[in-house]
Amino acid sequence: MAESRDLQPFGAEVNIDLSHPLDQQDQAALKVLLDRHKLLVFRDQRLEPEDQLRVMGYLGAVLPPEREHRELALDGDFGRSRIAYHSDLLFTSAPYQRLSLFAIDVDEGRTATRFVSGVHAAATLPDGLRAQIAAMEALSVVPITQTNRELEYEPPATLTRNRHPVLVIHPETGEPILSVTEMQTARIGELPPADSEALLTELFGYLYAPEGVHEHVWRQGDFVLWDNLALQHGRDDQAGVEVRRMRRVVGAELSFYDLCPEFVMGDPRIEEWGEGQQLSVA
Repeated sequence: MAESRDLQPFGAEVNIDLSHPLDQQDQAALKVLLDRHKLLVFRDQRLEPEDQLRVMGYLGAVLPPEREHRELALDGDFGRSRIAYHSDLLFTSAPYQRLSLFAIDVDEGRTATRFVSGVHAAATLPDGLRAQIAAMEALSVVPITQTNRELEYEPPATLTRNRHPVLVIHPETGEPILSVTEMQTARIGELPPADSEALLTELFGYLYAPEGVHEHVWRQGDFVLWDNLALQHGRDDQAGVEVRRMRRVVGAELSFYDLCPEFVMGDPRIEEWGEGQQLSVA
């Protein structure tokens, strides 16, 4: 595997041309790097769709284009709105394992994605707080809005939801992950509403502390892949950005529509939701 350099506060930039197939040794090294750093950045890439699928396939199962969004743009999916911190599909029984974005056409230096690490946050918790949440569960739901924290303590019954430990153990590395998010976590266990929100606010303080944020500022040809179980991602409002067109490939076995059968491909509610509008639950 080519040389890499550590990014702060986590992640690594890897110097390798991914447009050509990697041998088995380099494929294994890529997996080791991702397990260690959780976020990998590759600059100046020239990747066709099949190249991006191939690279993600080195790491595990990959969803085919027809089962997931393929391109994201400011005039399409997710629009220009701010996107709150989240891990994709945390509100289901099988959150996506890995995500990747390739910068097809971007307003260089003016658009960014922010990442935080649930592994890092879990490691920084005081012993008393860690013990307090050790046996607790969180309720994560498909959010009504993706732009900010707008969740009810008792969400509508029609919303897809998942109960999971507040401290999840990574299935491959065994690391504890602080698994609550700004966008998706409605409450912690059966704590009273005020107590639940106070505890979440305290945990968010560790997750979203400025010193724990990695901001990736996009350039043409950037390819970024990350561990969706360990990391959360989000972005600021893109009102001042002229162009931001990305190709997205997902590492998972089941798609959003597999895990949320109440929605179907082409559902106008999902299209509106993706553009920053509220999800209709009527």
